Amino acid sequence: MAKPNLNAQAREVMDSRIVTANRKTTGREIAVQLLGELESGMPVIGSNQQIIGVVTEFDILRAMQDGKELDRVKAEEIMSAPPLVVEEETSINEVLTLMRKYRILSVPVVQEGKLVGMIFRRTLLKHLVNA
Repeated sequence: MAKPNLNAQAREVMDSRIVTANRKTTGREIAVQLLGELESGMPVIGSNQQIIGVVTEFDILRAMQDGKELDRVKAEEIMSAPPLVVEEETSINEVLTLMRKYRILSVPVVQEGKLVGMIFRRTLLKHLVNA
């Protein structure tokens, strides 16, 4: 079996079908979407279409543990910001290093600051196993 190509670029493995939230999306809406899509995080987009944060499963769980009502809490209140992002040209090796270093399950991919895709841990694993 051939050695996986860790020099491939983020654009080659990113998922461009992205579900996003805005600042006012409720925690419940995000939680339901994450569960339905089996994703670990959802990017939050500002009015200028720039990524301003990410709401993860842990952010939702933390909000609940802190006594916040998911029907009332907004993405802007619980998102991790500023988000860690990578450019389309970033190598898979660099993406993997960042994911391991920061213990994150997904990373947004941007082009000129605008969200163009997401790389999820399982997507990365699938790409490397099938390489």
